[in-house]
Amino acid sequence: MYRKKSPLNQADIAYLLKLSDYSSISRWEQGQRMPNNEILLAYHVLFGMPVDGFLIEQKAYVSRVIAERLTFLLSDLKSQRQSQKVVSRAAFLESLYSRLIS
Repeated sequence: MYRKKSPLNQADIAYLLKLSDYSSISRWEQGQRMPNNEILLAYHVLFGMPVDGFLIEQKAYVSRVIAERLTFLLSDLKSQRQSQKVVSRAAFLESLYSRLIS
């Protein structure tokens, strides 16, 4: 992780972020808890870490859920009268699905 590649320890980070102790940092780094937006931005500022680095597992889960539900929505759209709007929505969803499963 980014902090571990730096010379800073968890206590240093806790101090910089005005946290009472460093136990929260340990939980974030182990993926046991999710930091709030302010902490995500602080890691970005401190280490140049992309914010989505903390969100890898959540992103994978959300992508799976959306891909699954997307198939049902596409099926529903294909059963409707094929107006330009419906065709456009279906094309967008198919493109999104391809991106999500790749």
